Amino acid sequence: MHCAIIEGGVAAKIQIADEIRKTQSLTISGDGTSLKNVHFESAFLTYTVLPADGDHSPSDPLAITNKLQLRAMPVLMVPNHMSQEQLNGWKYRFVEMADIYNWSPVGIDNPLSLDEILDKIKGMISDHANDQKHLATLFEKWKLDVDREARGRQAVMSMSAAEQLKFCLYAMELNLADVGGYANWEALSEAEKKHRSEEAYRQAIHELGEHHFASLTRGDQRWSNLFLWAGCGMHKEMNSVKWGARSMERFWSGSQVRELGAVAPIPLFNKENAAVIADEMASTSKTRAEQQTSHGGMKTTALAGAIFRNKYEKKGQQDNFQWFFTSVLGYMVQFPDTSNTRFGSHCDAASELLVHLTIFIEFLNLIRNAKDKGLFTHMELNVYNALHDPSTLTELATLSLYSQAISHPYMGFVRGSASRNAMDLGSYHKAVVAHCKKLAANPELLLNLGSPSETTLDGGNWERPEAVYAVRCLYQEGKLPFLKDVLMAFFEGAVESWGRFMTEFAPGGRIDQATPEERKAAFVRLTNNHNEGRLGKWVTAKRKAPSLSLDVWNAKTMHKDNHTDEWLSSNTTPALDQFLAQEARLQDSTGTMCAQHARHVQEQHERVARNKERRRKAAVNRVACAEKLSAYTPTWTLLIGQHSVMTETSRRCFPGFTPHPGSMSCKFRPALRSLEWARMAGSWH
Repeated sequence: MHCAIIEGGVAAKIQIADEIRKTQSLTISGDGTSLKNVHFESAFLTYTVLPADGDHSPSDPLAITNKLQLRAMPVLMVPNHMSQEQLNGWKYRFVEMADIYNWSPVGIDNPLSLDEILDKIKGMISDHANDQKHLATLFEKWKLDVDREARGRQAVMSMSAAEQLKFCLYAMELNLADVGGYANWEALSEAEKKHRSEEAYRQAIHELGEHHFASLTRGDQRWSNLFLWAGCGMHKEMNSVKWGARSMERFWSGSQVRELGAVAPIPLFNKENAAVIADEMASTSKTRAEQQTSHGGMKTTALAGAIFRNKYEKKGQQDNFQWFFTSVLGYMVQFPDTSNTRFGSHCDAASELLVHLTIFIEFLNLIRNAKDKGLFTHMELNVYNALHDPSTLTELATLSLYSQAISHPYMGFVRGSASRNAMDLGSYHKAVVAHCKKLAANPELLLNLGSPSETTLDGGNWERPEAVYAVRCLYQEGKLPFLKDVLMAFFEGAVESWGRFMTEFAPGGRIDQATPEERKAAFVRLTNNHNEGRLGKWVTAKRKAPSLSLDVWNAKTMHKDNHTDEWLSSNTTPALDQFLAQEARLQDSTGTMCAQHARHVQEQHERVARNKERRRKAAVNRVACAEKLSAYTPTWTLLIGQHSVMTETSRRCFPGFTPHPGSMSCKFRPALRSLEWARMAGSWH
């Protein structure tokens, strides 16, 4: 059974390579997570498959006719989440896949090369983290380098024997020039000579490839270099909520609040900080506790999620919560999963708290009075107090209204169809920004006057009308007196966020200048949910079966998710069946997972060595700076027009001044406390 599962994984890799060979273009996507302090990277390909008998030019993107395919690649265990390590993972996947395919009966007569794969990759989608943007840059550079080297090798193969000899002499000249002459070359070790010879030959090949690339038409050059990046739509919305929440926080600390007479949301101290605040003698600790403590709507929804739907089975009030609400409402209520990372959960939790505000307060009183001492836990007390605080309720109302006007329509759009291309959404995101600006300028549309067609992004109905009605009721009763101002601040922050996280659609950018055919060739889905879902499946599978190996899970899920059975039904042969069995047994006998575990341990040792060296250098630098600072005595010279004015001013402003007799200047030697002071003083001398 074990080998049979691995056979399915081998077949899935051959299937992907066979489809790549036939397709016009493809795009990549990936994401990462950690499980028990071990990093894992997911990867997917998106492409369309041409008919088996199709004969289309590789420069004609309109030739794509079949439906889009989403193909899962192996999840890899990696030492870290750095961009270079992620790029190494892509290299490993493509090289392994091409090797297996070229050895198989399917690909032995129609081999697939690495440069052919990379030439067809035209786009990428990921989240907006800096490491992902850097990965896109590294991947594009790798793609172009491989392309130029492939063109250079093709040019060498087309040369005559004399031309090839001349080319080798040119590479040798580059090598000798790099080391400074023949004498220096002879002084090198054999290993160093071999390494430098390979690098010089690769450099010469690359230059030859660049020369060949320059001879192509402008259209062929553009098609060869095409690589577009787009960010995940779900992360755009999530970041807009984060930035809106930050804008709300800045509002409470701004001058406008003092003019309005508003009061910031109550701080939700944890148990330790609450004890410090209650201690009248702890003045310094109080300041630290206040700085570390959060408040407001986002903190309230997080605490409420930990009580009403905790991610740990032994904590929280999940069952009591559901049974109580069923007894009151007649149906079960599931609190949004803010205890885990879920898109839109905090805004949905805000809506839930406001719609059933009195019932939540009643439930909190119930669980308090059901205890022997009749007391809240500290977390329960924080939530109870927050639900009675007008400013916290104002933030909850703002989160709820934003979700109804922007979040739910936007998430419904980006999740609604797998056939929409993220590269075509520049105008849509401009409409999102315009709608946010409209509501920021006229929040009364949400608070009093506006119908769903005027307030929602798509002009449709609210996702949860009762949440909007609950907010409007509280506002009209005067319980949320500063909601209008907070709502304006939130939407202004959201506008700033949308502009920051849609830079790929900027006027004059790559996507903006790409033709419709190029954007179609670089098709990516609107979200990166498929990668996040795949990683979630791996975490869940590992929790259920701790001894499950990654190789077996990859083989099983790739075979199922990629519909490899359908591909095998039209491509299987006795020779392929024999190859799958042999390759599966070979992979099973090589101990791949043991090698990965050993590599992980080795990387940890190397990381320890790097950290020790970094700390040693930092300590040496600190000692050197301290010695330099202690030996440094700067002199400031101030030239002033009149000596009497200078002396009087210096004595009043700088008691350390010592006037120089008979001079139009004075010197001052301050007690420097940092090297920056020393540098500043030296520059003022």
